[in-house]
Amino acid sequence: TPNLKVDLLPEIKDPPRIRSPYVEIIKGIQGGLLKTKLDYYIMMRNNDAINSNFLAELIPMLIADIPRYDSKYNIPLLNALVIYIATATLSDVVGEISQQATMEIFRYLSTNFDTEGRYFLYNSMANQLRYPNNHTHYFSCALLFLFGDAKLEIIQEQITRVLMERLLVHRPHPWGLLITFIELIKN
Repeated sequence: TPNLKVDLLPEIKDPPRIRSPYVEIIKGIQGGLLKTKLDYYIMMRNNDAINSNFLAELIPMLIADIPRYDSKYNIPLLNALVIYIATATLSDVVGEISQQATMEIFRYLSTNFDTEGRYFLYNSMANQLRYPNNHTHYFSCALLFLFGDAKLEIIQEQITRVLMERLLVHRPHPWGLLITFIELIKN
């Protein structure tokens, strides 16, 4: 629909049903240390020493002890982390997406992951581009922000690739995926 204002849809304020045990997955890492550090990071965004230490520790925590799924990364943990970040952000939305502490995590991972890690990160985010709800809106804005903010062309290429891979398959395509891709092309 031309001139659709997604943020004005009433459904955009509603959270989706999440049946994944994402909180338990995060609590299971290093005896709950990941969840504790993540929550503290979100609360203490303006403390640069805490932020840089946590972000530097995050990628090694996402590497699997025993590689599975033909990847060195713990993909279920990465999926859980992405959902947890969105849930934490949406429970306490303050200001523009670019100013949120949780967006800083996605920005850091986008810049510091290798190609494989970024691919799984963007896939995890694209998995949430579904029907109109607040996660779809958040991840649409997050992917568009990461695309526009990217200092490396490979980041833009990978975001486009993840979205295109999903659009090249047979219909129906999820509403959020279409909205995000159209917005990416328009702007």
